[in-house]
Amino acid sequence: MNFSDTAGFKLAKLTRLKRQLLDAYLSKFGLSRTQWQAMFWLDILDNPVPQQDILKNMELDAGHLARVLDQLEKIGYVVRHRAENNRRAVLVTLTTEGKKLNSLIKIAVKKETEVLFKDFSPGEKTQFIEQLDKITHNITLALEKEIK
Repeated sequence: MNFSDTAGFKLAKLTRLKRQLLDAYLSKFGLSRTQWQAMFWLDILDNPVPQQDILKNMELDAGHLARVLDQLEKIGYVVRHRAENNRRAVLVTLTTEGKKLNSLIKIAVKKETEVLFKDFSPGEKTQFIEQLDKITHNITLALEKEIK
């Protein structure tokens, strides 16, 4: 079997191409990939978001995320403050401008999704997503087993 024919190789290639497409759609906003991903996670998670939660979802080291949030704060898209009940915890909140930008990011993500599923029937799209969920579940179980 050729390595380029394996599911892992194809998923990695798909992920890379998908990121490149979304980067192309979002380049007009002047954000780096990690900046728009942080904005994306801030939208998905409840505001205000503990910085630790963003860190877990983005798989960055703490210093890298802090620099990304510094940049977003400087631009005016986020604000950070200490949690009242835990002074060590930093909470991140989208500003009004950040929320406006996230509306545009959502449009780009919708456009990307339309490209991904072009020529798929609704049933094929559902089946593909279910299969991805199954693969994700299998990997999660394998990781839990390895970590124990």
